Amino acid sequence: MRCRTRRQTRGAFRVVIPDLAPAAPIPALLVREVEASLRCGLLEYGGIRVACEGCGSERLVSFSCKRRGFCPSCLGRRMSDGAVYLTERILPERPR
Repeated sequence: MRCRTRRQTRGAFRVVIPDLAPAAPIPALLVREVEASLRCGLLEYGGIRVACEGCGSERLVSFSCKRRGFCPSCLGRRMSDGAVYLTERILPERPR
């Protein structure tokens, strides 16, 4: 379902946005951000096969877009990493 929705959205993105603001051109940065987020996490755009050396099981892991501005998945991961960094390295321990 997620992939089908993304494929439908990707085609509609360039069609719908010009209808909303026909007088102003769409900034290239915005187009790149949205298109990258629509490809994020889909194996058809690349990934790797990882295997457990112990049991031999394999799993396909898709690449992420690593964008900060628009992709909710990558933005959430980055915020989580930032919070861990702050709590472990920057902020002092809370006094008891």
